[in-house]
Amino acid sequence: MRHVILSLKSKVRLKSKKMINVEQLETQTTSSDLTCKKMRDKIWYNFIRSKYQAIYLCYFNSYLRTIDRVLIIITTVSSSGSIGGWLIWTHVPYLWASILGVAQLINIIKPLLPYLKDKEQLSETYIFYETLHLDYEKLWIEFEASEDVNAASKKYFELKEKELQILGKLKNIRVNNYKKIERLARRDWAEYLSINYDVKVEK
Repeated sequence: MRHVILSLKSKVRLKSKKMINVEQLETQTTSSDLTCKKMRDKIWYNFIRSKYQAIYLCYFNSYLRTIDRVLIIITTVSSSGSIGGWLIWTHVPYLWASILGVAQLINIIKPLLPYLKDKEQLSETYIFYETLHLDYEKLWIEFEASEDVNAASKKYFELKEKELQILGKLKNIRVNNYKKIERLARRDWAEYLSINYDVKVEK
């Protein structure tokens, strides 16, 4: 799966904490630099990243399903004998011929469209990231309460390995970055963080 949807260029402010650039938080981890602050930053980054991914995938999947429904309607209309017998087509025969031609073209190319073939797996990926976000939320709350770096780092790497395994299975799925969907996803993402965590997202 392409990681184009992971490019979070915004900055977020977590309550009284200093401004955090989320692109700079995911750094190379070694056993020596797992300080409390760095562990907190890593959990927070993946916590908000997984939520953004889930929101984007939800919109992207909805967009694909809308396209799929439109294509189904066109092919269904063209195959209906009763609609084809309407008198209106005697006045505009070229229009009906065009509809038939488009429908035949859709029937040929639809099985080859990668996005429509992947829509079921995209739904599964959306659910995975929602679940992953919940796991990071639990880890965030637990770490804020205990600040146990060793326990948090163990759980953190378990979640990272789980994500890598899933992405390995879904590596052939294509997810493009559409500006309109990105705007909608960022709006919902910012609203979620603001309402639930008193976080301000800045461009």
